[in-house]
Order: sequence, then C-alpha cells, then structure tokens
Amino acid sequence: MLRKVCGPATGQPHWRSRPYTYRDRSNHRIADGMLRDATHTAGVTDIDLWAVATDLTTAQGGDIAAWPVREGAAVTQPTAGKRPECLHLGFDGRLPCADIQIGECLLATIDLSTTDVATYFATFRQTSSDTDVFTFTTSWFTQKGFIIGTIADDLVVGDGNAGNYKLFLPSINDDNVTVSGMSDRSLAGIDQNTCLVNDEASLRAQSGGATAAVAGNFAGPAPVNIGSRNDGASRAIEGPMFEFSVVSREMTLPERHQVNMSMLFRARL
Repeated sequence: MLRKVCGPATGQPHWRSRPYTYRDRSNHRIADGMLRDATHTAGVTDIDLWAVATDLTTAQGGDIAAWPVREGAAVTQPTAGKRPECLHLGFDGRLPCADIQIGECLLATIDLSTTDVATYFATFRQTSSDTDVFTFTTSWFTQKGFIIGTIADDLVVGDGNAGNYKLFLPSINDDNVTVSGMSDRSLAGIDQNTCLVNDEASLRAQSGGATAAVAGNFAGPAPVNIGSRNDGASRAIEGPMFEFSVVSREMTLPERHQVNMSMLFRARL
C-alpha cells in the first residue's frame, strides 16, 4: 500500500510517497543509533555537523534554502541563485537528495581550531570528473582545511595548510558511494590521511603538494562547502548529495566502520 506523507513545512508530498514500510522506519532508527553510538563520548556528542536528506522538507523540484540538521551547525544557502534542487527520489531513484549542479552549493560554519584531528563522511554521486564534494574552509589546501573530492574521477581525501597538502587518491567510478576520511595533523607524511570507500580501506595512495609538513590545528570558525568549491564558484559535483557529517576527533577504525555501515544502511548501498 502506498503511504503518502506530506513534508511538514510545505504540505507537498514528501519522499515517503513511495512504498514505505515499518521495516524502513526500523532500519533508519537502527542506523541513527549506530552513528550516535560511535560519535558520542561519555554521552556527549563529538559531532560538529550531521545532515541526512530524508530530513529535507523542501517541495519536490524546489530550491533548498535550508537543510534541517540532526546535530551541529545549520546548513543553508542564502543566495537564491545558488540553491540546489530538492529531488524526492533523486538518489538512485529511491531516496531524496540535494541535486547540486554548476554554480550551486550549500554552506555551514564550524570551528575546528581546538583540534588537529578530524574525521569526516559523505554519501553522494559525482558525475563531473573534477569536484570538491565536501570541503572545510574556502580554500582547503591553503587555509588549514580538508577535502573529499575528485581529480580526473579519482577520489581525493586530504588536508592542507599554506599551499602544502597531503592527499589520498583511491580509484572510484562515478557511482553512489559513502566515503570516510580522517586527517591527523599531528603527523607528517602520507599516513596522516586515511580513507574508506564503502567501508573498504583504500589500497592506492599518493602524496601531493609541497614537501613541507602539514601540521597544527585546523581552522575556525570557517565555512564547510557542500557540493562545490567556494560557495559554488567551481568544481560542482553535478549530482546528488544524500548525507554528510564531521566529527572533531580521531575516530578508531571500529568506530569509523560503524558510522560507514550506518550510512550505507540508510542509503541502501
């Protein structure tokens, strides 16, 4: 039986106009619990930002001015011409997403200036070969930020400072993926960045940029750019964004596996 549910803010049919079962609801609650269990310390959250597209209340085909978050900083786009389209069944024809095209971006502001380790996650699909999928700071490689992106369809995970940067570049196809990156700025060399793709460790990597060490705490307060570089200036993913999060500490490999599995579960990947 079809169960039509209207978005609370718009009165428009929400993504649950598809067949939606009690098992779906249960699966999402389990996935949420898995993520929160892995990202809270002694009952206190370590999440600086977490948003899932199933919480979008924008009408089908409408422009997303604000993306309701589960925890952390607000996600908005104040400029009307830069707002991505909300597609209720845009993620693999089954789930909602923000469809981020050229000139579009979503923004948040977080402060990581008290930590030199950050762990970050995103579920998305890019159709452009060179992208900034999810970046912290306006220019991640000069302003103590980090990136999930692509260069010639190779996935880029890394961090930077003053033009020096360190990268992990595993091969991926233009497909729905969940990516986890962790950047440890207390270390030098390629081992400061690690990458999981659909919960599998990357086996191919290389270092990029100048030879100087990337060290010291991250920036803050500074913008998170979601879906393209520098508020839509370039390198748009030209595809759907489903979920993303930032955790302001080093996460153990079991914790990262738990978060990755929760995201894969939620996105049905």
